[in-house]
Amino acid sequence: MKNSEIREEEQQMIKKALESLSTSYTNTALSTVIEKYHAITGKENSANIFWDFGVTKENKAVQNILYVLERAIQEKRCVNFVYSNAEGRLSHPRVEPLAVYYKWYAWYLFGYSPERDGYRTYKLARMRDLVSEKTGFHREHGNVSALLQDSERAYYATCIPVELCFEEEGRSLVEEYFADCPIQKSGETGYTATLHVPPKERLWKALLLSFGGRVRVIAPKEYREELAASARNFLLNCDSQVSRS
Repeated sequence: MKNSEIREEEQQMIKKALESLSTSYTNTALSTVIEKYHAITGKENSANIFWDFGVTKENKAVQNILYVLERAIQEKRCVNFVYSNAEGRLSHPRVEPLAVYYKWYAWYLFGYSPERDGYRTYKLARMRDLVSEKTGFHREHGNVSALLQDSERAYYATCIPVELCFEEEGRSLVEEYFADCPIQKSGETGYTATLHVPPKERLWKALLLSFGGRVRVIAPKEYREELAASARNFLLNCDSQVSRS
């Protein structure tokens, strides 16, 4: 039988993980768990590994939405809210909330839409006027983890390949922000890399634009033109602000 006893260094790792999570996630139960764990294991004498996710912490409004959703999920109650999609179009979804999860520096709700008879994902930062109803779920959903994985696979299937071209000065940026993306040599001094990104997710577009002239988007043409249009609109907006000042 394998030794299941948690060693002292493993206890310190667990405590640091819990404390680090608390820097980005406001939750009373989490704070209670940390206090209890400290009481059981004692305060650490020393530590040489630290994590601080405070920069990823959502604002108070999102934290409040997260709290309401967690309660609704536990009690299996439907919720409704006003939602703004990536294009700014408003809708009024009514959802059976199944899970909340964190990825790409943001919180998301995974739930079932009776109106669309399908599972959908909603970004919490785009939600407002959230209401937890007295109405319970209309159906059993089974293994939520498996449903979420299926939804994630379907979502990633919609990702598009974006081909980048860059010189040596841009290579460190690509390696830092797209660590899993293979880089290939192109010519004597150039490199290429192909990303697979969600077409409607602004995070990747903003990230690519932040590289400035050190990275060029080669394909697809529509994605490249969309990035160029965004850059032009930003500059025009800045110029108009300077003109009015």
